[in-house]
Amino acid sequence: MVKAKSYYGEKIGEGDPFSGIIMYALLIPPRNVTGPALSPSVVEEIAKLTGVSSYANYGTILKANFSLGLDGTYTWHTDENIIGGVEPDQDANDYFDFTASGPFDYFNGSRVDLGTFATIFGNETAEGTPVNAWVAKAAKIFKLFHVHAWYDVTDVVPFAQIKIYDLDHTDPTSEASLIQAAITGEDGQSRYTREIYPPEEGLADGRFENNKLVPIPLQIFNLNNETVYHGGIAVGQEVGAPHLNATVRVWWETVIVNQTIYYGKYINGTLDATFVSEIDKYVPTFTGPLNIWHNVTNPDDDYPVANFINATVFYSQFCTFDNDTAIKFPDAPYANIELPERGIIDKTGDQLIGALVAINLKTSGDIPYYMTKNLLSTNEMGCTDEPHKYRGGIYDEFARFPNATMWYDLYKDIDGDGIPDYFEDRNIRSFWENFGDHVWLNASLMYNPADADNVDDIPEGPNLEDIKNPTRIGDEDVLESDYFNGNWSMLIADVSYANTLTLTDDKEYDGFDVLVSWKGGWQNVYPGNEELVGEIRVKNPYGIALANSDWIAQPAFAIDPDFSPTDETAKWITWDTPIVVIDEDAFSPMLRGRVNMTTYVYDIVFYVIDALGNPLPAAETEVDLRLPNGNFYAKIPSLDESLITGVYWSYYHFGEGNVTFFQLPGNKGPYGIKVIYQGIEVYYEIDEIDVLTETVVVTIRTPVYKVKLVFYDCNDEILPQLWVKYTMPDGRSDWRQTSESGEIEFPYIPEGVLTISRVWWKGIEVPLMSAEEADGTDIPLTEENELKLDITSGIDMPVKVKVPIKTLIFYTTNFQGDYKIPRLNITLTWIG
Repeated sequence: MVKAKSYYGEKIGEGDPFSGIIMYALLIPPRNVTGPALSPSVVEEIAKLTGVSSYANYGTILKANFSLGLDGTYTWHTDENIIGGVEPDQDANDYFDFTASGPFDYFNGSRVDLGTFATIFGNETAEGTPVNAWVAKAAKIFKLFHVHAWYDVTDVVPFAQIKIYDLDHTDPTSEASLIQAAITGEDGQSRYTREIYPPEEGLADGRFENNKLVPIPLQIFNLNNETVYHGGIAVGQEVGAPHLNATVRVWWETVIVNQTIYYGKYINGTLDATFVSEIDKYVPTFTGPLNIWHNVTNPDDDYPVANFINATVFYSQFCTFDNDTAIKFPDAPYANIELPERGIIDKTGDQLIGALVAINLKTSGDIPYYMTKNLLSTNEMGCTDEPHKYRGGIYDEFARFPNATMWYDLYKDIDGDGIPDYFEDRNIRSFWENFGDHVWLNASLMYNPADADNVDDIPEGPNLEDIKNPTRIGDEDVLESDYFNGNWSMLIADVSYANTLTLTDDKEYDGFDVLVSWKGGWQNVYPGNEELVGEIRVKNPYGIALANSDWIAQPAFAIDPDFSPTDETAKWITWDTPIVVIDEDAFSPMLRGRVNMTTYVYDIVFYVIDALGNPLPAAETEVDLRLPNGNFYAKIPSLDESLITGVYWSYYHFGEGNVTFFQLPGNKGPYGIKVIYQGIEVYYEIDEIDVLTETVVVTIRTPVYKVKLVFYDCNDEILPQLWVKYTMPDGRSDWRQTSESGEIEFPYIPEGVLTISRVWWKGIEVPLMSAEEADGTDIPLTEENELKLDITSGIDMPVKVKVPIKTLIFYTTNFQGDYKIPRLNITLTWIG
């Protein structure tokens, strides 16, 4: 006998001939069955074991050699009509035909017994090499699995774990119940390298590179009556061929997304296979245990035959906005959300562009355990539009996530007999009776990657990366990886509780969190690290999924007037973010598939004015926002209305004096401000906003003042068009000309010292003579005759500045001065 081992090598049924999964048996009678040593009862027992007891002439049949095939039919190794009672004449035509052997062989002959068999097939050379070998054709099928989502057979699910569990021969709580496992490639079809020999032929560039066929053992014996299965396979009758009752379980992104039962004594349906042109595969059209009709090539020569596994893997988009409509970024693409009973709300300019969105899977106790391979960011509409990092999905602009296999109708028991109708309708009520305590289809379970003994190898581990083109993760990242080298079976997660048939020890999958992170600024450009600004707790992911209208109904969604979920809605979705609404018809005729959410993100407007309440000039003002992380983001001096980082751009769009900083993470602080005017820091406050909880407009009154000076000559006459040299508080020096009224005005001058050093008159630099306040109070000059004004407040009343300039009038008269003499030439010489 040849028996199957478990996936990890446990010997199933060791020590007892008629236990375990018997894949092959060779029966050699004790000696010629016609000999006197065998009583009729022994012959009858052999006939029963071989399955030929149903023939009237089984005694004659047992004198021949024969084999039982994988299809449950006999091949007689003789040219005599043994069924009709003609005994084999033991000529060459009656020899055992090794080419026609099967999973069960009956080897008989007048010179055949265990001793001669051992001599012929047990002889070895001195080096231990067998001289002859009996080739045992074990009952195994080579199975191709195709895993896809509900949307379409082409919507494949790559890097899914496929595990196959025995139902009849092992303890359901033992890891021996796991008899085979595979992983899916980027086409959603199984990959398997574990039993390929020599091993290198299954790796990259090997003969069986990317092998898709999974070897599955079949049971050739009915262990209850110790009779080989025989009679063949036909619809509506008991399966009379090697077969196996099994459960196939599929995980994707750690979550069970499908369970398929291959179980029963009968074939229900038709043995025909339907060709699926979209993937060029045949799909079986019957239910029942695994058997030769599931083989990649079935008895009708249909090829390739694949078992289609429909997985609960779904799609959705997430659209993010700040939590106000008062401040909007100009010229943004149109966006909106629709609130129940409130209609469409224009959110143009409120969308978060470049927000990071993560999907974090959770187990019981609200404990996160794994972040999916959705690395999402939002587009110009504020919506995620990036695909899952595994290739294979048909909707490239949606996030992809696993759902539980929760379908409560599976367990309805209308007749109240204790057996769910689902199992009764399929004539497998015995499955519920025998395995209902260990296997249930209505499951929300997962494995934790941290529990895998080979965590570095599994898809959720660190080594499955996008290392080769094309982009995103696909077959090439296994085949061309120095770590995997094409060894697909390495990716099977060795998790003790996932290696058992029973689900009683598996861990609960409790949905996921959708986490939105944001740094700040339009298009998320502010410096620093992202902060969490919104969170949605989705206990039933199917509720937000893009769905066809004829699928299972999605749970109802409704919100209260305060934007919190209703009690019924809160059973499956809650949130820690201001508003969440599900767009029911964004992708009509399909349902849902888009979640709109406002986040704890707000705008800050600083109204920056001087001491008198006048907006500071855009061309000379820099306003820096101090973020809670200590970084600064600057609005720089500018008169360019197109420069987004310029102060004037903000003035242009939001009003003079308004410096707007967009979309800051809320519930964070402190936020500070620094104002630099003409290169001088005129305002700095670290804790201007302690904690940002809403969009705010903050008035920043800066110590920037107005100063006026009037220049007079020695005769108290105003001096128009007089050039005056001055030095600003920041050290900049320049010349300005007085007005027709002799005035110079500094409308925006920061705190510090304003220096008036000299004037220019008639080509001569003239020092100052004196200065006084408007009330006549003298203002001392420096030793260099410079006026230094300490600007600590506004000077509305002008400072009077005198310079040593006077008007001289010369009159020409006679000597006595009696009368004036006109039109004389006079020479005036300046000595100074």
